[in-house]
Amino acid sequence: MNLSFRFKNVKVGELDLIKRPIIPITINNQGNALDVEALIDSGSDACLLPKDFAEAIEIKPSKTIDEIGIGGERLKAGLGYVTLTITDGKERVVLHSVPIWIPLEGGTDMEEVIIGREPFFRDFNIIFRQNSDRIILERARRA
Repeated sequence: MNLSFRFKNVKVGELDLIKRPIIPITINNQGNALDVEALIDSGSDACLLPKDFAEAIEIKPSKTIDEIGIGGERLKAGLGYVTLTITDGKERVVLHSVPIWIPLEGGTDMEEVIIGREPFFRDFNIIFRQNSDRIILERARRA
């Protein structure tokens, strides 16, 4: 099963529009859901959710606070678990118990959801087709 999305054109600072691998997802926490756009970031080790998004769907991060890095900055974050639903209008995939970090202090304020390698890249082969303007999520077959 494959899900296919177009890159999203985004204005970044004074640059012209650039294509970014941003997909629509639904984040669910015990019946509280939030429809957002998420950046698929092959350089990020983990999934990250802005604090105000976490508060909106009542995610309570773990009491254990870890220091993580985002874009070269260090910050303190707590870990929560969510259900992610991804659909391209034809296919739909639901991922349960996805670990997601919630920045709590330090660093710059995050404004976007980041989908990093763990565990997302274990569930999908991610194909970036920059020249044809497509991101393809191919469901991985585990041995």
